[in-house]
Amino acid sequence: MSSAKNSEIIKVLEQLRWGKTAICPHCNSSKIIDYVVENKFQCENCFRSFSVFSKTEFENSKLPITTWLLAYYLIKENILKKYNYQNIIYICCKNNNIEMFELIYDYIKNN
Repeated sequence: MSSAKNSEIIKVLEQLRWGKTAICPHCNSSKIIDYVVENKFQCENCFRSFSVFSKTEFENSKLPITTWLLAYYLIKENILKKYNYQNIIYICCKNNNIEMFELIYDYIKNN
């Protein structure tokens, strides 16, 4: 995925999470320095850096955000129930996305 598309997704997520002004997830301050590093903010109050993913399930994930968004969409729309495991394995492997398969498999197994 292009970095421009990734930046667009991150901007939308920032808008959804904070609205117009980013809020530090560490101290809840709105005194923020925009983009110290790409897609990272720094708090003027506690001096910690953060991103839209800080203090969320995405924070330490090595999966790209597009993988998470696709998984959430599939789960939300109950699309997974229409496919059997062989189809899911085929789709994920065809797209070279083993992480997506593991995420979906874990969801199906636990629900």
